[in-house]
Amino acid sequence: GSGRNHAVSQVISEWADDNPTEAGTYLGSMAEGTERDYAVSAYSRRVVGEEPATAMEWAMSISSGEIRDRAVVRTAREWMRRDVTAANSWLESSDLPAAVVEEVRKPQEGDRGRGGYHDR
Repeated sequence: GSGRNHAVSQVISEWADDNPTEAGTYLGSMAEGTERDYAVSAYSRRVVGEEPATAMEWAMSISSGEIRDRAVVRTAREWMRRDVTAANSWLESSDLPAAVVEEVRKPQEGDRGRGGYHDR
């Protein structure tokens, strides 16, 4: 259930802080399903700072459309904060639905008065 999904996500998140390679290897061995989807979402949040393209690949591998879209938007927004040029380049070459790309580029609370990511 949701408690287990949260627990697995927390463990993966902490593991990714300590050893992202081992955590990624474990994720690769997990069976498809909601538990893996939540774990991958947590993993992509943790590794986006160091390996944004890898984080996006993981986020895109989530099987549930709703969980995947949330993870992709969150990961892409963080990538935009760190390297807008690289993130935009990835977005433009991705096959993400227009609505997801639009959501990524939507100005966030901390971006008020700066015109959103696509204007920088």
